[in-house]
Amino acid sequence: MKVLVWSLFLLTPQIVAGQAPLSIPPSQYWDGDDGSWSSFKAMVGTPPQNVRIYPASSQSSLWVVLPEGCTGDEPSDCNDSRGYLFQKNDSSTWSEKGLYELTTAEESYLGLTGNGDWGYDTITLGWQGDDAQSINNSLVTGIATPDFFLGVLGINNQPVNFTTFNDPQPSLLVTLKEQGKIPSLSWGYTAGAWYQEPFGFGSLTLGGYDSTRFSPNNLTIPFGLDSSFDLLMGVQSIRSSHSQAQLLPQPEFFWIDSTVTQIWLPIDACTAFEHAFGITWDDSSSFYLVNDTLHNQLLSQNPNITFTVGSQLAGGTTVDVTFPYAAFDLNVSLPLVNGSSRYFPLQRAVNATQYTFGRTFLQEAYVTVDYERSTFQVQQASFPDQSSSGNLVAIQPANVTVTATSNRSSKLNIGAKIGIVAGGTIAVLLVAAVFLMLCRRRRKKEKPSKLPASLLAVPKSDKSYKSSPIIEPPSELDPFGKMELPAPAHHSRHELAGYYKKLSESPVDDVRKAEMMGAPIKDGYLQNYGPRRHPADPERASYLINKASTPGTQQNVNATISIHELPAHVPVSELDSYGNTHSTTTLPPTMRRSPIAPALESSPSSGGVSAFPRPDRDWNYGSQMDGGWM
Repeated sequence: MKVLVWSLFLLTPQIVAGQAPLSIPPSQYWDGDDGSWSSFKAMVGTPPQNVRIYPASSQSSLWVVLPEGCTGDEPSDCNDSRGYLFQKNDSSTWSEKGLYELTTAEESYLGLTGNGDWGYDTITLGWQGDDAQSINNSLVTGIATPDFFLGVLGINNQPVNFTTFNDPQPSLLVTLKEQGKIPSLSWGYTAGAWYQEPFGFGSLTLGGYDSTRFSPNNLTIPFGLDSSFDLLMGVQSIRSSHSQAQLLPQPEFFWIDSTVTQIWLPIDACTAFEHAFGITWDDSSSFYLVNDTLHNQLLSQNPNITFTVGSQLAGGTTVDVTFPYAAFDLNVSLPLVNGSSRYFPLQRAVNATQYTFGRTFLQEAYVTVDYERSTFQVQQASFPDQSSSGNLVAIQPANVTVTATSNRSSKLNIGAKIGIVAGGTIAVLLVAAVFLMLCRRRRKKEKPSKLPASLLAVPKSDKSYKSSPIIEPPSELDPFGKMELPAPAHHSRHELAGYYKKLSESPVDDVRKAEMMGAPIKDGYLQNYGPRRHPADPERASYLINKASTPGTQQNVNATISIHELPAHVPVSELDSYGNTHSTTTLPPTMRRSPIAPALESSPSSGGVSAFPRPDRDWNYGSQMDGGWM
């Protein structure tokens, strides 16, 4: 037995400590239509085209903005403001896949969705002169919807599927590891802070983290049970330095998603912020707009806001992440509002499916994610001098033994070394031969047991719908049944929205969707844990069930289970359209489109999907379409 154990150790994959993680260089631009966000460098195609992107913790591929995202009615700098446009026809290595819905099932609860033109091309994680890593034939998604103003770099580890699970496309993170470009499926990220002096650009490290960008602590948080909401943390309190009031009336679990911008808090928490800071909700724009008088008053007070977070809703290890008022002193501009305005980056969440911390939180928080151990950490971000080169630390894979090299000289002679190596090799081969013989004998004795018929039967689908006063998210899919929902056959218009939701059309008859895989929901998930809850909090289930049954929420408890398919909803007709003006730009007729069905004509009872209006898109589209920029 000792020999067997030693041989297995020898056969265990080993790596030498010091495999370098990959640092993605910031573009040194501050981008965005809803704040100033540090973007990062990437190139796409052959010859390479520069783009600027945000890291997206919920996505698995690279998104780039297409020319359809700047249709001519927007400002002249649209190309630059959206992080440069990718001209796929100018790339000799572009391989078309087709038009599919974006993998934004979770973001759709916030009203964020759209279509993407999917394909494969060469991507480089940097610009010319950066000595950056390149990946051939990588999945690339072209977007035009203004819901995602810049492209994104997907850093999630889940694969993407097109219509079925039979041909999963590996995520960018998995591809980098398989090609030996990073040591593990992990990353460290902080969004950066424009108000830091000098500018504190963002930091993104794949396969590890930058130890100079945070203050270490002992908090480690296991992933949430629902892999779609993996980065789920408990927020125990929110308090301000100039107010004794608790800004979060009761602890809640929040999902970290760098794909979105604002912090989505329960309405009672937003009300507490209104009283503490004097901010007022603007119904026409669906933002907390801030006028000059209030802005100057808050600048003079310069209050701090502290979030106490942990793995549970009460007790346990916690960490405080403190923000200056400047982190909430942001600007919103076209096309979200007319002109531009200061605003406070909070959004009103109507139920737990919307409790989200976006890039606003990541200005002062550094998050380290380890997919191989299903854990993540949240730390207070640091902003070293820009002359600092950083200190990249690799996160090693979970299934390897790390061996450190030594500078000490060996006292064994060459003959002894050869004897040890030869003897060890012979021992391993002998043990392996004995092991194989034992396995063969055991297989001869054992007969395969017949599976009961009940395990082969497909259980009846228990489909349900989530709903809220603002949005009506998609129907759930049966995780054991069909992997996609049919769309009405008469829906044939498939569209890619532009800057003002202006549409490029191409008629087709095929149904196609892109999905992002995750682990299936375990039986009893809702009864044991409830939606979006953390396993460390056993009191959460009854709380959510009671909350879901409260009059006015209109939320079916069973509907809160999130299936791990993105986008696991039925294609929505004219999902990206709010006006009647259509772009004359047409896409190549060879492109296959997912069906677009009239949102107002479908309903949960008819098997269709309700519309997903975005709360911050409630302006007069007709006037803007006809009259241009107002």
